[in-house]
Amino acid sequence: MDFYNNYAEEKLSECCFFCGGNLETKEHIPSKVFLDKPYPERLYTLDICYKCNNSFSLDEEYLASLIECAKCNTLNVEELERESIKKTLKHSPALLNKISNSLNKINDKLTINLNDNRLKNICLKLSKGHIFYDFSVSLQDVNYRAEFFVLPSLSSDERNLFEAVYELTKYPEVGSRASNRICLTPNNICFLNWNIIQDRRYRYYVNYDNCYRVKIVINEYLACEFEFEN
Repeated sequence: MDFYNNYAEEKLSECCFFCGGNLETKEHIPSKVFLDKPYPERLYTLDICYKCNNSFSLDEEYLASLIECAKCNTLNVEELERESIKKTLKHSPALLNKISNSLNKINDKLTINLNDNRLKNICLKLSKGHIFYDFSVSLQDVNYRAEFFVLPSLSSDERNLFEAVYELTKYPEVGSRASNRICLTPNNICFLNWNIIQDRRYRYYVNYDNCYRVKIVINEYLACEFEFEN
């Protein structure tokens, strides 16, 4: 995980990146619930309003737990891999019940409903947060296209397409974090690489190739891709 200070235009940092409200607290992007201890040093944070911060917390806890149960193919808490999720579900039977009702079982395999609104909302928040953090661009009210995947279920060709990186067609603002992460091929093609926040737990990719693009992989299980108009 790379860390860079932001020296881009400061005026965009005067309001909540998600709703435009007043800045009242800080939000980790991604939330710690998607990571394991010991956490990476200098985790990314953004200023955000209380309303957004509070509204996301429960859904993030739900999504992290949902992914873990689906990935481990069990609702038996003791059989889960992530200790933090075990602890959460042991102390919250109500959350475990919600997850049980949300997962589908097909051929003895627990699967996530990719149309789950809580899943979509958290992925949207994370995507907008990564664009704001790296490009210093606010995407509060823009149109977007989104796709969601269960990463292990993709074919080899589908996986390669999802993992691909693209040429930057517009340079990030000088001083933005993205501008410090630009890579250059021998043919002078500029691109950005995947950014691994924590191995096997969370990674993401941002780019501008005729639109702002974000790809996210959580727990090497849930994957999503957003394209934002600009």
